[in-house]
Amino acid sequence: LGRSSLLNLPRVPWRIGTSTVSYLTDTMGLVAGEAASLMNHLTFDDEYVERQRQIRSQKQIRGFAEGMNEAGRSLGQGIEGVFDVVKKPAEGWRTNGLSGAVVGVGQGVASGMVKPISNLGQAISDVGAGISASVGHDTANAQRRRGRPRLRLPRLLFTDAGVIRPWSNLEAELLWMLGDGRMQGVQEVLCLARDGNRHSMLLLYTDRLAAVDIHVGGSPVTSSSSSSVTNAKADGTAAAAAEKIFWQALKPVTKLVQGVQEFNQSADDHRQPYQTLSFKELISVRETNNGKGPVLDLDTNERKFHLVLSSAPQGPVASSVVEGLRKGFASALAHPDSAANWGELREALLEEQRRLKMRIEPGGVTHCTDA
Repeated sequence: LGRSSLLNLPRVPWRIGTSTVSYLTDTMGLVAGEAASLMNHLTFDDEYVERQRQIRSQKQIRGFAEGMNEAGRSLGQGIEGVFDVVKKPAEGWRTNGLSGAVVGVGQGVASGMVKPISNLGQAISDVGAGISASVGHDTANAQRRRGRPRLRLPRLLFTDAGVIRPWSNLEAELLWMLGDGRMQGVQEVLCLARDGNRHSMLLLYTDRLAAVDIHVGGSPVTSSSSSSVTNAKADGTAAAAAEKIFWQALKPVTKLVQGVQEFNQSADDHRQPYQTLSFKELISVRETNNGKGPVLDLDTNERKFHLVLSSAPQGPVASSVVEGLRKGFASALAHPDSAANWGELREALLEEQRRLKMRIEPGGVTHCTDA
């Protein structure tokens, strides 16, 4: 059977059970933690509330032992809060005399009652997070990544070697829409035309090309990321707590939706118009002009591809880029395995990017722009 998924079938009930336990304990911990956060406001101690918020945001619980350690610290802080009955009146006396001592008595009584209870809730939250992390299927690294909200889509990596280039929102959207399978080994990505959010993209590989239309802005903004940003600004408020609990309740649904999306992307995904041309079919490449700009005509025995290079968002494609494209297709025709070399195109694109980022003004002064 090798690495067949049939070997995983006996594990399915176990994984369902552990996932359920992980979700329930995680939810229990979240509710307890949010209740504790709300109770902290009843201490009427803004400095304490802010300190507790920072402590909560810095916790990274990745196992049961860490959860128990954090719970012990929370209980210790709660016991320490009992002594506010004495500390607050003393502080009030030192700062404002008798009136300060009277106010301090009220604060001390409230704080001495609330802090042990709120820290007990925080301890329950820590234990729940520890149990959830222990029985969940994620590795420690995955749990750390999950704790950090994703603020942008993953970067597209180029060539089979996974070459890293500057992050591009357009390329990231393309990766999300087409999936890793279709984008594996891509050498170059060019935008040939744009109409609002609709982009006509050309994907160049060593052995083929692909043409696809995408609508930028259609990627999902994950609820966890958006709610994390909101909670960072409004942590401890009733609205923020309710929002966290709401998204936690929706977790099973969002998990199911993500699974369906991944399945659809791994199968034949026809959500986007997608055409391919293998260079083994290519018999000739010609450069023509349609009156507005250059066009590359790619001929095969059965069909023709017309790459119109005059409607790019930045205007007609530079002549050096057109020449790099033509030579790349010509290299595929000349190679015994129909493998294209896009080296000259890469150099032309880099030069064009540098040109677009530099604006030459009268007097020879060069200014960098964000174009």
